[in-house]
Amino acid sequence: MRTFGRSTGPAGTYMSFITPRDPDYLRVKRIKQGECGVDPVYDAFIGGFRERYGVSPLAVLLDTVSQPRGQGRTPRLGGRL
Repeated sequence: MRTFGRSTGPAGTYMSFITPRDPDYLRVKRIKQGECGVDPVYDAFIGGFRERYGVSPLAVLLDTVSQPRGQGRTPRLGGRL
């Protein structure tokens, strides 16, 4: 289960942040400490990102939406939740 905090930002928008108990936070922390690595399937993506932007991503995390908010509608990105 994800644990998110929520605070109100400019113009009434919501900003979310991850807590130290979040599974993704813990995974990235282990990668940073050298206890595990990024899945090799992302090597080409990381290499292309490094070439284009001059920095390497620390981790690649995927997030999927299990259910859209309404029938026949696609989920909104950003804004109010």
